[in-house]
Amino acid sequence: MLKKIAHALDGISNISKIVVLIGVGAGIVLLCASLLISLVQNISLSFKYLYEQMAKTSAIVFAQGVFFGLGFDFLLKVLDNRSK
Repeated sequence: MLKKIAHALDGISNISKIVVLIGVGAGIVLLCASLLISLVQNISLSFKYLYEQMAKTSAIVFAQGVFFGLGFDFLLKVLDNRSK
């Protein structure tokens, strides 16, 4: 499955690839930080709320990175076809 994803990423432009990787990377970093906070014993209620919100935000950032990256690639292809 990862091989299919890597193969699909080879077909998009470099700018779009960078946008996708930034979004995915930021989402993964937020998710890991949320996981590390959740593993701490005896934390207050505010920290529990914090890591829950961080996990939700990481999913949003991940999805936005993919959406904007692929949307930007689509827009570049449409503009390229019009110029021909």
